[in-house]
Amino acid sequence: MISPLISIIIPTRNRKESLERTIRSVLDQTVECEVICIDDASLDGTASLVSSTFPAVILKRNETNVGPTVCRNEGGLLAKGQFLVTLDDDCVLAGPDCLATALRWFDLPEVGAVTLPFVNMPNVAATITAAPDSNQVFATSEYNAGMIMFRRSVFISIGGYRTAYFMHHEEADLVARLMNAGWLVRNGDRVLIHHHESPVRDRSRLWQLGARNAILYAMYNVPGPVLSLHLFATILKTATYALKRGGLRFVIKGFQEAVPLCWCHRKDRNPISWKAYRVIRWLRRRGPQPIGKVKEMLVHA
Repeated sequence: MISPLISIIIPTRNRKESLERTIRSVLDQTVECEVICIDDASLDGTASLVSSTFPAVILKRNETNVGPTVCRNEGGLLAKGQFLVTLDDDCVLAGPDCLATALRWFDLPEVGAVTLPFVNMPNVAATITAAPDSNQVFATSEYNAGMIMFRRSVFISIGGYRTAYFMHHEEADLVARLMNAGWLVRNGDRVLIHHHESPVRDRSRLWQLGARNAILYAMYNVPGPVLSLHLFATILKTATYALKRGGLRFVIKGFQEAVPLCWCHRKDRNPISWKAYRVIRWLRRRGPQPIGKVKEMLVHA
């Protein structure tokens, strides 16, 4: 049996209507894909819908809610494709040639992943994670986990996502480990996804997870000489942002939740190199930069 070129991993929970639209957009692609749906303990009949409507889709159901990071890792281990797309269940590929287009962005050997630029529907004014200039090749430190394509071998080699994050801000951790291993995330240069944001979202939980996971990121990745300063700046910036938007009490809960988690996972701390750390900070301040400049900085930072 010939292995597929692309494997699509779709984690889902209680969104069967939007999931059906997502799967159909994948099956309409000009590139043949393996589709793997990970049902994360849905209660709305998601598994029945997938098995009856899309018999060619590989379905794995978790009986307990383990979170998107675990689901994406599970899908990555099941996948057989050379490339791996992790796609959210509220995303629709904008046209039948989207994945074929994304494959062309892997023409440089140092590119381990490419962003799949998207617009939030129905407001299509801003394109998110796209290259600032389609005539140049850009690298970035930011992407969305539901709109990204990896070389599967790279995703597996760095261990996928750290599952302690559960969800929210897990991308920053993966970018840090990718760059530390010499891989870059390239920006796509055209809209490939229409994001129909689901109303099924717990905003307070996202505030809490965001704060918690920002502390986890520092514990795992930040080099020792700047760890204290990084933590102080993270706490101050996150709390100030939340205070202005009514999320401070949830952020404080997240900080409190991070303390025992950091202790439990302290043996997993593996700081990235000083060079990688500096380049990531530079990209976060400046946004996407020409890939040649990023490569040069990784050598000379």
